[in-house]
Amino acid sequence: MTQVRLAGTKDAEQILSLIRNCYGETYVEQEWLDPERLMSSLETGATVYALAEDRGAIVGQVALERINAQLWLHSRAVVSLAYRGQGLLRRMSEPLLGEVAASRGAQLVLGSSVTHHTHTQRFNLRAGFSPLGLLLGIYPGIQPAGPDPIPDVVSGVLMGLPCNSSWETRSTRLPAPLADQVQRRLAALGISCIKLPVAGTTQEAPLPALVSRHGPSGRVHLQFCPQGDTDPLSSDWLQAERGGGGRVFWADVPLSLLASHATAQALLALGFTFGAAVPLAGVEGEDVVRLQRCEDPLPRGDIQALPEISELVGEVYQQHERARTSLAPSA
Repeated sequence: MTQVRLAGTKDAEQILSLIRNCYGETYVEQEWLDPERLMSSLETGATVYALAEDRGAIVGQVALERINAQLWLHSRAVVSLAYRGQGLLRRMSEPLLGEVAASRGAQLVLGSSVTHHTHTQRFNLRAGFSPLGLLLGIYPGIQPAGPDPIPDVVSGVLMGLPCNSSWETRSTRLPAPLADQVQRRLAALGISCIKLPVAGTTQEAPLPALVSRHGPSGRVHLQFCPQGDTDPLSSDWLQAERGGGGRVFWADVPLSLLASHATAQALLALGFTFGAAVPLAGVEGEDVVRLQRCEDPLPRGDIQALPEISELVGEVYQQHERARTSLAPSA
């Protein structure tokens, strides 16, 4: 019978071998094909893997990755083709979402899945995750190998699982352009959101605290600090946001900054749209809204989702299309 256990550093080589056996060099999270990164993450405890093992061979794996002290990410589920459909994802996830998350002080576990993996969406929903958003085009230009046809631009569903019964309900004020979308995402986690009037406040947005570029995927990730007084339309900000030939841009903005109507409007004017509400994901552990801008056209049929998530997909996709149309150069 297949056994489930937690991984040690000695398992790093087999973890990488399973990924390559299933996906070759096309795995969407290519940074985790780096042996040194994987070994370091296992040694420091920044990532905890649960493994399924059959007669000494690893046939399945899933990871719990530390984002900060309170926020962890449940991801990188890989199961050998011959062992799929046997409930291994559930069995491997139970210790991670239970005793491991509790012992590490997690308040929230994020779950992510590319949209064509609807079985992962189904698992997340059954495990109690709530949809937080849709990340469009997060892996452009990467074609994961596998038995099913994959669209040219891979999108992903982000979900959240509260794992601390003392999770506090708190109110956040947001401008009208974003409040409705954010409200629905946070309400499922017991966090309330209150609309601000259109006039809003005059608080300015800061420069990104951190700009990271993911070369293989063409993704640029901007993280804002809660403090700052720099206009988001400044030349420095635009250079960071547009430089390097990025095709997909994320901007993680603390809810406190989006309470400024001027801040929200400046980002929306640049073509950013709602991506996800992500509690505890800010630079200082604060709640953020993940805005996104995807340069590529996205055929609606390439974005698959279960019925419980389809309304969110349609809403975000239509918003993205409206933004692309409004930014298109006139003839």
